[in-house]
Amino acid sequence: MRKSLIAFVSMAAVAMLFSLPLSADNHESPYGKYRHAVMETMKGHITALSMVAFGQIDDTGFMQEHADGLANAAKELDVIFPEGSGAGSEALPSVWEQADKFAAAVEANQSATAELQAAVGSGNRGAIAGGFKKVGDSCKGCHESFRAESN
Repeated sequence: MRKSLIAFVSMAAVAMLFSLPLSADNHESPYGKYRHAVMETMKGHITALSMVAFGQIDDTGFMQEHADGLANAAKELDVIFPEGSGAGSEALPSVWEQADKFAAAVEANQSATAELQAAVGSGNRGAIAGGFKKVGDSCKGCHESFRAESN
């Protein structure tokens, strides 16, 4: 039991670490502003889920709603980067130049957030920990290839 709790907290820490720099644009354009809002929404849901998982707050019964919100926001990722919308944003040209690779990264995030959503629904702490790790990995993978460094 103790080992599974340590594993769960470790995975949640990894997910939280990767969730902190989620804002993807400096929002100078309308698309940049919208992408920023979606990324901040995802960041908020991940942060709330992590706080409960870390025991920083008592479970108020809303973990599923946050997991649902995260998965729903991820569904938008493949439509909020239309061609020509990169000006004034932290989105690298590789988003459009490597469209297939970007689509695969978006799909990985959508799959990971859906898996976390199901894990939270199951209440299985091991599955939740695994879900957090996959979400964190998918966020990191996309940001490393398709997002400019923040100042």
